[in-house]
Amino acid sequence: MGNLTSEVLRLYVGGFNPGTSTTSMSATLAVGALDPTSFGDPAERVAADIRQDRLEWAGWLNDATGGIDKIMGTLIGTLGVVVSFVIGTATGARSYNGTSLMTKAAPVGNVKELVKVEAEWRPDGALDVSKHFGEAQALTAGTASGSVDDAAASTAGVVFYTHVIGFVGTNTYRMVLEDSADGASFADIATADHTGTGGARTVLAGAVRRYIRMTTSWATTGGGTATGTANFFGAYARG
Repeated sequence: MGNLTSEVLRLYVGGFNPGTSTTSMSATLAVGALDPTSFGDPAERVAADIRQDRLEWAGWLNDATGGIDKIMGTLIGTLGVVVSFVIGTATGARSYNGTSLMTKAAPVGNVKELVKVEAEWRPDGALDVSKHFGEAQALTAGTASGSVDDAAASTAGVVFYTHVIGFVGTNTYRMVLEDSADGASFADIATADHTGTGGARTVLAGAVRRYIRMTTSWATTGGGTATGTANFFGAYARG
């Protein structure tokens, strides 16, 4: 078993990347959802299906336009925000992905010290243990990621998580999940279209073949040439 440096932890939330602001992160996976009929849970439960899983983040405050303080302040209290906790940078490395409710975003500091922000998310469904296609990277439309060999096909579908970061463009940015039986001939199985910065969760039912990869492109409508820039991140979890 190899060691992993903490420098390769990443957080993507709703198409936002805190980047070098990050100082610490943690993920806690629970066995099941909170039970509103039990004695202890009602005081904790804030919305239907909120689980005891928890994602926590801390980093340096940045109150500039587009900075982490401004971004996280707009997300607090919002259900369904896609959050990805990423470990490692290699294709096929582990990540934890889900939709969530942001329950905390608070500046913390002492006199004459840099101010930090602490944030917390509670998943509003299962937190999927996933594999990703590398950390967020600049768009090269039409280029496929490396493929992941999952050793065998599966029959319970797949969940496709995507983030588009810093979107500037004239058309839709399309991210496509593909599968293959032999690692050479791939076919599209799930598509996530983004018209701006943000995250998405796309669910596919049914059989998924052994190998999986992701491709990206600008999707045009009515002809013409799409232009723009963006960074993207993708991950998947088999059912």
